[in-house]
Amino acid sequence: MAFVLTLLLALITIALSLFGLSTFGISLWPAGALLAGVYLLIGSYLPRWQAGVFWTGRILGVLSALGAGLLLLASTIGGGHMAESNQVTAVGLVLMAITGCALFMVRPPQ
Repeated sequence: MAFVLTLLLALITIALSLFGLSTFGISLWPAGALLAGVYLLIGSYLPRWQAGVFWTGRILGVLSALGAGLLLLASTIGGGHMAESNQVTAVGLVLMAITGCALFMVRPPQ
């Protein structure tokens, strides 16, 4: 179960960071998320990296939950309308938060 969650989180993270890089331009956070997604993707198949991948997934889940909450809070300013690119980002962050925080319910690999 942990393998499926980390693989799904890696794919969502890579897709969302590529979307962010293409929409908002090159910046630190999307590039860092892309590196984290690639680390999750590669580390899912390497047994020695399992513990690091597991904790990275948990941290990504918490950070994306905070990011989604802040994005929804910021969208209430100025009439409550959210741009289409922000809607895609919000959905991606919520998906990342669900899959990343679900790793808290799975036993970490030994």
